[in-house]
Amino acid sequence: MKTFKLPDLPTPAKVIPYAVVGVVALGAAVWLWFAIKGANGAGRSLGGGAVDFVGGILSGANDALPEPFRPTSDQNLAYKGVNAVGGTLTGQKEFSLGSWVYDFTHPNEKLY
Repeated sequence: MKTFKLPDLPTPAKVIPYAVVGVVALGAAVWLWFAIKGANGAGRSLGGGAVDFVGGILSGANDALPEPFRPTSDQNLAYKGVNAVGGTLTGQKEFSLGSWVYDFTHPNEKLY
């Protein structure tokens, strides 16, 4: 059986100077960004970027996962499991947690 040898890791003495330079450069970039945009504009840019970043991750995950594990699918395991338990508890064959929450929060609406 062959053994696998991991590569040698760099010593902290070799890594720390690069880390310090990276942190200083990042700090300077953030300071410049705040100086140009102001705190309000930087906050809006950062918030929008965070939303885009998370949305991109979730969109990519949704495309990469099989149907039972997709977060946005109405056929995923959590959705089907919650609705099955709700159907058992309420006796409704076509139970949906989303519909139940809507009906619970809108008791005065009547459908004709």
